[in-house]
Amino acid sequence: MKVTCIRVGLVVEIPQIAWQQRCAERSEMKHLACLAASLSILSLESAYAQDAETCAYHDNVQVAIGACTRIIQEDGSPVASPSSIYFLRGNWYFMLPDYSRARKDFTEALRRSPDGQNTEWQPYQAYYHRGYANRQLGMWKEALDDYAAVIKLLPGFGHSYYQRGVVYEKMGKTAFAIKEYEKAALARHSSARALDALARLTFRAPKTGQKKK
Repeated sequence: MKVTCIRVGLVVEIPQIAWQQRCAERSEMKHLACLAASLSILSLESAYAQDAETCAYHDNVQVAIGACTRIIQEDGSPVASPSSIYFLRGNWYFMLPDYSRARKDFTEALRRSPDGQNTEWQPYQAYYHRGYANRQLGMWKEALDDYAAVIKLLPGFGHSYYQRGVVYEKMGKTAFAIKEYEKAALARHSSARALDALARLTFRAPKTGQKKK
């Protein structure tokens, strides 16, 4: 709710907390209580803003994770959407790398905002990074599902086809992997690594015992 402190000209968003009852009981304390509450809220927002900035940009991964975690533990922030905080922390865990925690945070970000509305990130980014985390964790089916989601949202993103090819190759499905690498090479946003993978998988070495010319 909005509270206006007439004598100090402040208009702030505040929750219904105990001081409001005290203000109602004693009118002479109304403006003093409003001022105290306003300053408290503004100070809290300032701390949130600092943590939100650190959560998004910092040279130290652990410090950034700590800032994101504080926001999450406080159950949100007035300066960033909850799903964005989970997405950011997932990226930091991804960089460590801690793929298990990264996967959980990307999942929570998608759960809170499946269409990415009113966020600083796009769903395909969370699916792509979670797919990579799943791949690193040996969760082949989950990884394939995530890359399929990326391809549905962004068909020309060749890196998704490449990553799906890597998963198929890890599963021992070479023919499927080759098809994905071919798609990656032909995609609008192609992956140069796909060409290297194709060359590696399609190359046939001379048979043993063949005479050299």
